[in-house]
Amino acid sequence: MIAYTITSKNKVWMLDDSVEGVDIPQWCYTKEGYHIVEELPQDVLDLINESKTKDESKQAIRDAKSKGKPYTADGPNISFTKDDAMGMLQVKAAFELGVPSTTIEFSNGTKLPMEAKEFPEFAKWFANERNKFFKN
Repeated sequence: MIAYTITSKNKVWMLDDSVEGVDIPQWCYTKEGYHIVEELPQDVLDLINESKTKDESKQAIRDAKSKGKPYTADGPNISFTKDDAMGMLQVKAAFELGVPSTTIEFSNGTKLPMEAKEFPEFAKWFANERNKFFKN
């Protein structure tokens, strides 16, 4: 685990003795249990930037799931969060129990009226679109 905070260009407050396997050199000094590193080697800077890029990518995926996309050309955006997926399972169960229609509420605020007969096609679309976030 990387435990650090970048405080300024080429200056990092470390909480442990390594960054993803790169040892902190001997020219560090300790203050209150932290290692203060100045003029970081390029390999350490590369690892920090790679980690930041991964964090930004994860956030971009979360944002895209929350924003969603329209089910129909002129329809509202349907979000694809974990809560939305759980809600879809509950709607499926309700239709299997004989509920004729309902309104599905998504985490982005969209409310979509749904008839039992329309649900299988919508659920297939939803599952395929949500699955795109998990493919490499």
